[in-house]
Amino acid sequence: MATDRTNATLVADPPPRYGSQDPEAPPTNLESREAPPPYLPFPGPPPSYSEVVKKIRRTREESDNYPQFFGKIFKMIIGTFGFTIFLGIFLAIPISLIVIGAIYKDQCPVQPKIPIYLIVLGSFGLLKNLLDLCQQVSKGDTDDSDDSEDSDNSESSKSNNVQSYETLITCFLIAWFIAGNVWIYSIYKPSFNPMDIKYCNQTLYLFAFWITTAGYIIVGFFCFCFCCVACVAVCASDN
Repeated sequence: MATDRTNATLVADPPPRYGSQDPEAPPTNLESREAPPPYLPFPGPPPSYSEVVKKIRRTREESDNYPQFFGKIFKMIIGTFGFTIFLGIFLAIPISLIVIGAIYKDQCPVQPKIPIYLIVLGSFGLLKNLLDLCQQVSKGDTDDSDDSEDSDNSESSKSNNVQSYETLITCFLIAWFIAGNVWIYSIYKPSFNPMDIKYCNQTLYLFAFWITTAGYIIVGFFCFCFCCVACVAVCASDN
């Protein structure tokens, strides 16, 4: 008998249908949650390998010989925005050269030219990096504007003058770097005792030593990268 009453109650009171709740009732936890923000697709895919290969192949078709081709590839690399950031970061190195050389100017009696070497190397290195950055900025402004032919000729003349100054500075830096190699490596390893006649401040000498040694490491790294780019360029031109 009790079972019949239970079945009758279940039949008489079925569960409410979906969407039949009272509209004035407070929302449940699921209904009160806010919808997630809409997905916004990224505007454009990243550059693919095929696009890079096509650009290299087009550069090869526009070049008359391999030296000209490799030169254009190298200019394409150093003309990117990433290389400009790279130059901006490298501004810290010339500044550190000037600061260390000025602080310890009279603290290397065994070779007093080492702090002078750092100051001069940092000053001209900073000047060259600033010229490179100015070249990148002016190049971007020229590409984004529609100037007349006279304005283009003026910009080209200024660019040639800056490149001439950069060439002179580069030649001087190479010669000064070679001289610094002689001054630094010829006294290796100096005494770090201030009472010794062969004394040189430890911070000054080790900084100059590793900065000079890092120069060879950087040159080797760029040579390796250039060889890799050359191999990719040759493979792309053959395909």
